[in-house]
Amino acid sequence: MGQYRRGTLIGLSLIIIGSAVISSLLAASVVARGRGGRVEGMVVSATTGEPLADVRVWLDPVPTTDPAPRRRARTDRRGRFVFTGVRPGLYRLYAQKQDYLFAEYADPQAGEAQAYLQVDDQTIISDIVIDLQPGGSVSGSIWDERGRPASGIIVKLLPLTSSGERPSTTRVNSTRTDERGQYRLSGLRPGRYILRAERHIVDQGSARLAFAYYPDADSWTSATPIDINAGETLTDINLNFHPRTESAIIAGVVVDAQTGDPLPGVSVSVVDELNLGLRTKTAADGQYRLEGLPPGTYALSTHAETIGQGYMRTWENITLASGLNVMDVELQPAPLIAGTIEYIGSGPPPAPGDFMISVHFARQSQGIRYTGQPTFEFRGLEAGRARIGVGFAALQYKLAAILYGDRDITGQAIELHPGDQLTGVRILITDDLTTASEVKEIDGVHDP
Repeated sequence: MGQYRRGTLIGLSLIIIGSAVISSLLAASVVARGRGGRVEGMVVSATTGEPLADVRVWLDPVPTTDPAPRRRARTDRRGRFVFTGVRPGLYRLYAQKQDYLFAEYADPQAGEAQAYLQVDDQTIISDIVIDLQPGGSVSGSIWDERGRPASGIIVKLLPLTSSGERPSTTRVNSTRTDERGQYRLSGLRPGRYILRAERHIVDQGSARLAFAYYPDADSWTSATPIDINAGETLTDINLNFHPRTESAIIAGVVVDAQTGDPLPGVSVSVVDELNLGLRTKTAADGQYRLEGLPPGTYALSTHAETIGQGYMRTWENITLASGLNVMDVELQPAPLIAGTIEYIGSGPPPAPGDFMISVHFARQSQGIRYTGQPTFEFRGLEAGRARIGVGFAALQYKLAAILYGDRDITGQAIELHPGDQLTGVRILITDDLTTASEVKEIDGVHDP
């Protein structure tokens, strides 16, 4: 594969980049027009230089108007990966393997860290090498109040900020204890962490929380931080649960805002700024109850997309005091968009993963990946101006039109009100007749 360029390893935070295109990202053109681009390379261990097999690699398209499905591959036994027939555009390239640090590729030849690849038609990018750094690991046992191994416990590592002032929730590592009460967290970046164990007991309409910080603390401020060096393995990081005396309870009923009827099966959750919280579903009478929470400020949210025709999500900041806190919730019926997907091209029809249908609002969007289904349905939408779109991963397909009744609403904004039902939307997909017979999509690895 000749001389390769090694990519800088970037964490989960995204890098804000300019719009300039770095020509050194692109190799010479060797494919015919209409066949898209090609991205290939290899993944190796940063410490030994040995190729790494079975690494998950994916290309995420940078959204312009409509999000498209990501392209996925795994490295072969020689550490190689390849994406062919890539639609022209901007992409981020990621790699991940158990016990190694998550990595985002950045080209060192681009000067400043370049967190994307530009793929053009007739181009090959073939000189990529991604170095994966081994991560640290933490393991131990969790014991319940009676000193017995506690299985099914959620164990989280929260990284402290660089100043050490508070934990961060942007890179939380989590797992569950096994039947022996043991856990292991791996692929950890160097740094200082706070370890927390959580036990959730969920019944019909209620849930109870028990938690503790390492080694036996009620809050992160009294916990003992854990320092992890690069590639370090820590064992016997054990934690004991003990009964807590002070806690808050939140309870109430969830009803339909228009009829006042109680709503069963609504997902109700509370979570604080340290990612500590509880979730349950309302009982048959619409009641819910969440116990064992430390007093403080929480986000209370509800999700009821699949109940009836669906309800709009709610989100509210609340402050919980010790003892009982009553919070009733009224839900507005949500807009619904549903319809059919129709292929009107002359070549082979799209395969699962070839495109994604989305609904865009001013502040958010929802997407449904095409899996071969002839219909689509968006529930639990918010009210406001929305636009339906389609993003493609497969090169040979494109959007012909989006129809609603006799109207062509392609690219148009639609005003959605609570309870609106837009059914009978038709999304027409076609192929590019000039290239469809020439294109063969391959998404995977080669190992001749």
